[in-house]
Amino acid sequence: MTRDETKTILMAIMAAYPNWHPVNLELVINTWHMMLEEYDYNAISAGLKAYILTDKNGFAPSIGQVVDQLSKANEEQTALEAWSCVYGRMQSSIYYATENFNSLPEVIKKAIGSADVLRQWALTDVESLPVIQANFVKAYNIELARQRESAKIPPKIKALLSSTANKLLTDEGRT
Repeated sequence: MTRDETKTILMAIMAAYPNWHPVNLELVINTWHMMLEEYDYNAISAGLKAYILTDKNGFAPSIGQVVDQLSKANEEQTALEAWSCVYGRMQSSIYYATENFNSLPEVIKKAIGSADVLRQWALTDVESLPVIQANFVKAYNIELARQRESAKIPPKIKALLSSTANKLLTDEGRT
């Protein structure tokens, strides 16, 4: 986002929340721009619109609340919809576990773990299915939450964090 686009976002917030009067507008513009410059203006604009349309408190959003709207807009399947998808693939996974596993969405694959797990689930007796389902739903919700949080971090920041972590690991290996 450009600085002018950031100003446009802040002007929209001021229009929607007439009681919001930042003490130092220049500082607010600088802060919002620094935090949102990695994002696409249209995405942030849509996130702000979603926030304003669903807000029941009447308070202007923080940067994090606007960014949070982006991940809500990209919600994946519910856990039970995902389980239904997995359960359907389990039927033929005794013989086709790898193919079935590879055809699943990435978030579901991470919640399952591997094609071998899918094969084991296919071999399991019917009485164990509620336990498997409950464990899958828990793992799926954890993975969705992890992906939502990860989606909030701009790509350049992720790359910086990754390179810093790699450098730290490399330095630890030398000592």
